[in-house]
Amino acid sequence: MQPRAVQGMLDFDFICKAHHTIRRRYWGTSETLLPVYQSVGKAMAKHTDVDVVVNFASSRSVYSSTMELMQYPQIKTIAIVNRRCPGESMV
Repeated sequence: MQPRAVQGMLDFDFICKAHHTIRRRYWGTSETLLPVYQSVGKAMAKHTDVDVVVNFASSRSVYSSTMELMQYPQIKTIAIVNRRCPGESMV
């Protein structure tokens, strides 16, 4: 088990459920603000031009969140970043 990776996933899940609408992050030395939404539906309604999603969901929620994303026809690519999710269960 990778304790730091696990903690990172748990922290990410917590942040996604928190009521912060904007999160400050850094891209190299540049600061960027990322919107955080409480649901995929709200994010899709706000950003109708999105066609690629990077899914950082935890192992326990990656399957259901990916299946939810697949309900939106505008999504053409879903990149899943999760060490403990076997690829064959996603096909």
